[in-house]
Amino acid sequence: MPGKQSDRAKIIASKIRQARDEAGLKNTTLAAASGLPRRSVVRLVNGRNAPNGATLEKIAKATRKPLSFFAADAELDRLGTERDRIVESLLPFAQLMADLATEARKAAAAIPDPEEVEHVG
Repeated sequence: MPGKQSDRAKIIASKIRQARDEAGLKNTTLAAASGLPRRSVVRLVNGRNAPNGATLEKIAKATRKPLSFFAADAELDRLGTERDRIVESLLPFAQLMADLATEARKAAAAIPDPEEVEHVG
């Protein structure tokens, strides 16, 4: 899917340029601040390469932006949908844990207080 990678790279490049400019940096200073080679920064800023997670973290740190700033809306939507699917799949387990906690509280309440039990002897 070269088209998708290219589109992703262009979208992220736009965000990187925006973050760089808002931080008052040039490509050279962004490279120095992020620890990335200047050549890599130029390729990212021009949309020729899409960054991996570690590279994006370095740029986010250097520009003082949260990682979410760089995510494309479609990617955020996909992650939100994935999160919703995971949460939905966990609901039965959450209910089971709540039921078990209720049963444990009932069982604990049924145990007599040692101070109130008559001692034989």
